[in-house]
Amino acid sequence: MKNLLKLIFLFLIGTNISFGQNVPTGMKYQAVARTTSGEVMPNRKITMRIELKNNNQSYYAEEHQVTTNQLGLFDLVVGAGKATKGKFTEVPWSTDEIWMAVSLKDNGKDSDFSAISESKLLAVPYAYYAVTASKLTTDITSKNARPDGNTPGVPANVWSLQGNSRSNSLIDKLGTTDYQDLVFITNNIERFKITKDGDISINNNLKVGKDTEVGNDLYVKRNVYLNTVAGQTINNGAFTVANMSPTNLKGTLTVDKATWLKDALKVDGITDLNNTLNVNNMSPTNLSGILTVNKDTWLKSKLKVDGTTDLNSALKVNNSAATGLSGTLTVDQATDLNSTLNVDGTTTLKSSLTVDAVSNLNGQVTINANLPGTDQDSYANYPLRVEGNDQGIAVKLTASTPLPGNNFMTFFDSGGNAVGRIEGSSGIAQGLRAAVNSLVAIPEFDDVFGSEADVNQGVDESIPGSAADFFTSNYAFGAYQQTLDLVADIIRFITNVIGASGLCVTGDCDDVVWSAVDVIVGGLQLGGYVAWNESQTGVAFESGSADYAEWLPKANDHEQLLFGEVVGVKGGQISKTFLDAEKFMVVSNAPAIIGGAPDQKEMPNYSKIAFMGQVPVKVLGQVCKGDYILPSGKGDGMAMAVAPENMKTLDYRRVIGVAWSESPANKAFSFINTAVGLNTNDLANTVDQMQNTINEMQLVLKKLVPEYNPTLYVTNSKSGTSVDNKEGYSKAISMREALKQEIEEKGYTNLKEAMQVAKQYVTKQNVDLKDYPFLTELLDNPSVETAIKAQAHYITVLSKMEKISKSMPKKY
Repeated sequence: MKNLLKLIFLFLIGTNISFGQNVPTGMKYQAVARTTSGEVMPNRKITMRIELKNNNQSYYAEEHQVTTNQLGLFDLVVGAGKATKGKFTEVPWSTDEIWMAVSLKDNGKDSDFSAISESKLLAVPYAYYAVTASKLTTDITSKNARPDGNTPGVPANVWSLQGNSRSNSLIDKLGTTDYQDLVFITNNIERFKITKDGDISINNNLKVGKDTEVGNDLYVKRNVYLNTVAGQTINNGAFTVANMSPTNLKGTLTVDKATWLKDALKVDGITDLNNTLNVNNMSPTNLSGILTVNKDTWLKSKLKVDGTTDLNSALKVNNSAATGLSGTLTVDQATDLNSTLNVDGTTTLKSSLTVDAVSNLNGQVTINANLPGTDQDSYANYPLRVEGNDQGIAVKLTASTPLPGNNFMTFFDSGGNAVGRIEGSSGIAQGLRAAVNSLVAIPEFDDVFGSEADVNQGVDESIPGSAADFFTSNYAFGAYQQTLDLVADIIRFITNVIGASGLCVTGDCDDVVWSAVDVIVGGLQLGGYVAWNESQTGVAFESGSADYAEWLPKANDHEQLLFGEVVGVKGGQISKTFLDAEKFMVVSNAPAIIGGAPDQKEMPNYSKIAFMGQVPVKVLGQVCKGDYILPSGKGDGMAMAVAPENMKTLDYRRVIGVAWSESPANKAFSFINTAVGLNTNDLANTVDQMQNTINEMQLVLKKLVPEYNPTLYVTNSKSGTSVDNKEGYSKAISMREALKQEIEEKGYTNLKEAMQVAKQYVTKQNVDLKDYPFLTELLDNPSVETAIKAQAHYITVLSKMEKISKSMPKKY
């Protein structure tokens, strides 16, 4: 603002008062307007703004439009201008220090006000200060008289909010003298009321710092908290719990006299009863904590215990002094057992049973649950559920190495027929090796047979216990058969040793060596069979079904696919309408294992497709075993059979499987048991035919070009070219040939030396001869004397094995 105006105040302040009942209307204010250089501003229109306030708050503001005279003089009345904030009558003259701020705006030049001055009003006329007292004057009339007819009191003195002095309790009172309520408010909301009849109403919390005495009844509509810091609660009269409301005591309850409980009593802590406790009217008693009773307690109604119950003396049931339950225990509600429960009789639980500790069940357990749901993906539809741990169900059998006859789990239909099982797959139980050795091992000759004269004496032909125990399974039967073959090889070896008389001057030594080789080979095979099957442990999933299948999505969700129908596969989707596909497969009936299960809601859009195993296929016309099963080519889900010799080159890529059954005569179609996923030699015939053609072409070329040297290969074709002195497939040298070759390459001059070479070969095969003492004895000492003694022993072995064979189950 360029021309800042400055006022020279003439403090001619007064009031426009009429001394009576009128309230002051304002304060007169007069001044001369001058420029900042001191020049008078005559005949100018200006706007004045007056503000009444203290240091922190503005109470009132107003504006005045004035015109100076020829001397620059103007006057106005503070309180009579145009109010822009607050009310002039509400300025707190009596309780606050009031300041007056003055601002000016030259109407012809300025757009905003400029502050001119701010000064404290040092004196306020009495009429403004006393206006509050005038408002307290009350018209004393008979209409507010008290009901008792007494004359109302005079208006009260003005009370100060800062406290009062020189008060007289006989005449200075706060309240009403007429028949009206006294109401106290904050935030313009009623908080506290003293009714005209003297009742007190409090709408919010009441805090009492010291003792409170109630002269009559005390009604509490909600919770009561006693002794939250310290102290005790003493009840000198009757204590009644009404309306079937529970009483929960979390501390000690001491009862010195008889106590009658007509309602439920719940105790969470220790309760010591030194006298009789009577529970009448068939009312339940709930104990959530420990109950200690030092004397006899008679319960005329049910006793419910939610926590641990320790019985340090006999528990009397049906007048019996036994500890435990000698009769039936019936529980109609939930029972929580945190410790061991011993029951000698029948226990019937009609509600849930919760056990927090380990439970040992020593008998058969049957879960008979009739659940309404059938949704296999719903957790609520399963009678047995295991949860709350990172591991699930563990099954431990008594067998140290479970065999196929030891089932970890068996599945039955509603008729009690086994339809599948998870069984042990250990080949041979531990101990079979000892059973074998107990039969075929050569004993200490001097201890068993004594001298040579005792050889023909009677010998023990009883079956060793270990052999009788272990030759009873399918796997063990294989070991039995190999043991029998080995015994036959040993007897033949013994016979050749006796015939050769220990010398190698005739061809008899060759027979001895070859028979020794047979013994070694038989021993190695038996040892390997036992060792391998001893190490194989696991489980097998056994079922009447015979294929592995997976869920594959349909190309058309509405297409109906039945078991045994042929489908084509394109990009992982299936349809029986596909005439050309990446692969042709068949819909499975009841697979033993199925993978890739979709969400249950999506299952109608999928079908089970056989990947490997045996599966029935719908085949048209005549079918023979060994025929290839191919799609019919009509997109109708049917298959056809083609003999191997009639297969065309492009047929092999369409092969579904190989027929393992034949069709009945004169049937339009049959379900043929087909091996799928196993036909790895499908192209063998085609390759054989091609090779036969190449052979014929080379022979024709040989006739045209005599110097050409053909390379011919053996084929299976009956009409094909024969190749003399050539094998059509590779062969390996047998164990017997390899061992004989080893012995011959080393060379020997006598039978014993040859046997030591054979012993060295066996050792190189990592065979511990300590497990086969019969081999060690024959290899170390292939003499006539040893052979004669061994001959008597193995005649006894044959007798024992014959008895074992007769005692074996018919299925072996």
